[in-house]
Amino acid sequence: MCLDVPSDVPTSAVLKQDLWQLLVGGEDVNVPRKNAVARSHKIQCPIAMAGNKFLDYKDSNGNVTRRVAAVRYQRYLPADQQDGDLETTIVDEGLPALIRRCYQLYLQKARESGSSGIWHLLPEYYKAICHSAAETVNPLREFLRAPRPEGACSVTRHFALYEDGAMTAQSQLVLALHTFMKFAHPGVRAPSKWSGDEVQPLYEEGYERKTLAICKACRQPHKTGCCEHYGSKNKTTTQIWLNLRLVAVEPTHSGFVDDGF
Repeated sequence: MCLDVPSDVPTSAVLKQDLWQLLVGGEDVNVPRKNAVARSHKIQCPIAMAGNKFLDYKDSNGNVTRRVAAVRYQRYLPADQQDGDLETTIVDEGLPALIRRCYQLYLQKARESGSSGIWHLLPEYYKAICHSAAETVNPLREFLRAPRPEGACSVTRHFALYEDGAMTAQSQLVLALHTFMKFAHPGVRAPSKWSGDEVQPLYEEGYERKTLAICKACRQPHKTGCCEHYGSKNKTTTQIWLNLRLVAVEPTHSGFVDDGF
């Protein structure tokens, strides 16, 4: 077993996402060696990590959470009850017993289950945590549920509101999400696809997607009399999200301005 217990997992994750996916995916990983050429090696043993934050990685179609059996730490000790020598105690006394016990249980389950996948063996607790973790590491879902951003900022930021009848162009939503991720998840790439599971959080929040014809001249919905340049050839189409309004928080003042379509 590989056991990595950092003192804390900062907002910018300890491991780069591409390296993490190589590790959990069972692919070759380049291992640096002192005064020698790096060695390509496939990590085939279980990996355990612990920290105060969940991995800050984009979870595309569950490519992270379906490979991670997470455990939630729910008990917090006040400062006057914390043991300053806890790390030394764990390493000297608890760690050997933990590793030995993990190996014993792993071998026992391997004999009992044969080739069954791990998710068929784990209790429901781990499956529930997996679902919760998937929500935690989905930047789009986080953006849709985020409150109005606070604090000084040199750029315009947005937050989402549900409003019956409101319309927001998908292109505007993409830009707002990219700006949000620069602050909330600086090391994570924003979604590159806007279909299938990528946009599922929008549907879960009650928004609907629609293709709308737009007049090229007035940039309003293309319909008879929208402007003097109305014509069948003077239109384009765009993807919009119904009932979604983006509210802009301007960088120079504390008020906010509607920025929906």
